[in-house]
Amino acid sequence: MSSYLNIYFKVKKRDMKEPIFILFDSISRNSDIYQTVYEAGNFYSSEGEKKEITEYTFNSILNDLQGQINNAQLYINTAKEVKSPDVQDIVDKKEYLEDLEAVRDYIKFLYDIHNNAEYSDIKGVYCFID
Repeated sequence: MSSYLNIYFKVKKRDMKEPIFILFDSISRNSDIYQTVYEAGNFYSSEGEKKEITEYTFNSILNDLQGQINNAQLYINTAKEVKSPDVQDIVDKKEYLEDLEAVRDYIKFLYDIHNNAEYSDIKGVYCFID
C-alpha cells in the first residue's frame, strides 16, 4: 500500500468566488518530512479531505525539530571533546543532523509562505495523507 503526504496551498484571489487548492508537493512515506508531519497531527484521510497545518502545528513541528537538532549537535560536540573512538557513530549522527536540518528547512519554507504578506492570495497550507 502506498501512502503519500499531499501538501496544498489554498489560494483565493479577489476575483474568485471560491478558493482553490493547488497541489504543491506529494511526499512518500519513506521521507523524513512525511514522518514529521504524520507525527504532528491527524492528517490521514481516505476521502482526500484536506486539513490545515495551523500556526500551532507549524510551531510545534519546528520546536520539536530544533530540539532534536540541538541534541544531535550536543552529541557530536561531546563525542569530539572526549575523542570518541567510534568514528562511524559520529558520522551517522552528522548525517542524521543534516537530515533533521533539511526537514526543518522544508517546514520553515512552508511556514514562511503561510505567514508572508507577499503571498496574500495564499490563505493556508493544507495537507492530507492518503
